[in-house]
Amino acid sequence: MSDRKTYITVLNVFSCLSVLFLHTGGFWEFSKTRSWVAANLVESVFYFAVPVFIMIPGVTLMNYRKRCTTAEYFKRRIKKTVIPFLFWSIIGLFFVIWRDGRNSISLKPLDIVNSVANCRYIGIYYFFIIIFGIYLSIPVVSSIGEESRKKVFSYAIITAFTVNSLLPFTAVLSGGKIIHNGEFSFYAVSGYLIYVFIGYYLDNYEIGKTGRCLIYIFGLLGLLVHFFGTWYLSYRDNGIVTLLKGYVSVPCVLYSSSVFLAFRQIPFNKFPKRLLKAITYFSGQTFGIYLIHIPLMTVAERVFDISPQRALSRILFAIVLFIVSGFIIKLLQKIPIVKHIVP
Repeated sequence: MSDRKTYITVLNVFSCLSVLFLHTGGFWEFSKTRSWVAANLVESVFYFAVPVFIMIPGVTLMNYRKRCTTAEYFKRRIKKTVIPFLFWSIIGLFFVIWRDGRNSISLKPLDIVNSVANCRYIGIYYFFIIIFGIYLSIPVVSSIGEESRKKVFSYAIITAFTVNSLLPFTAVLSGGKIIHNGEFSFYAVSGYLIYVFIGYYLDNYEIGKTGRCLIYIFGLLGLLVHFFGTWYLSYRDNGIVTLLKGYVSVPCVLYSSSVFLAFRQIPFNKFPKRLLKAITYFSGQTFGIYLIHIPLMTVAERVFDISPQRALSRILFAIVLFIVSGFIIKLLQKIPIVKHIVP
């Protein structure tokens, strides 16, 4: 496995595990306690997970035309993500009935369609809606010639960050003195799409030592602002303040980019082969782990009365949940018919 392939594989697995740290961390259970401060730290440190998951397709799919046609590209995306999303969303319907009772949801066809489309059965499936939009955008973005990408992508990243992230962030920090005009936007690279450009750029173009240092410094600042700012504001208002949160916010873009670059620079091929093998064992199950871990968390809580409260216990629980979910998905992938609904 090449250095390039190895770091993407490891980053994919670590980002998936980080998602579980976020979902078991207890951040949204606010209280003025050390436990919540620890949860806020976990939330801030692992907040990069979703942005990095979006950066990875920027690396792996941008040059898909060298491997397949656009029709084949969409066929593979549908098979890998759309079909499992639809299947597990319906499973989510029965999960909600089991968890909350038959009268908790409507079984009218249009209500079911609406709930699936808006991820109301299992809320974290919103990520698939985001990734579907990314998949639709990649054929357009990837049509930019490789010889032009460095200049075009750097322009796209800088402009999108400045217009779509920095300006709104500055307006918020002004305390209402400046009202951001939402009509002004860099529409060519809106929302999460910036991460596709960042992922491709950081993977394909060498950044000098000074540039890397600046990215790491700003990334660290983003992490510190996210953690300490959320801590201060939430304690001040006696409730969670999300002013500094958001996956396209300035702190998140800076921090997530620095994490991606750090993994890009690590010589994973020099690591012990057994360690790499242990890490990459789960590389083919990350989507599946994402799909099933929330129902498994509920089963652990309601059936086995497992609901860790302390920060260290929550982290250990997330690791065990990751491993168990991975083994379940691995087993399901070996069943001939079932394997088509566990990516």
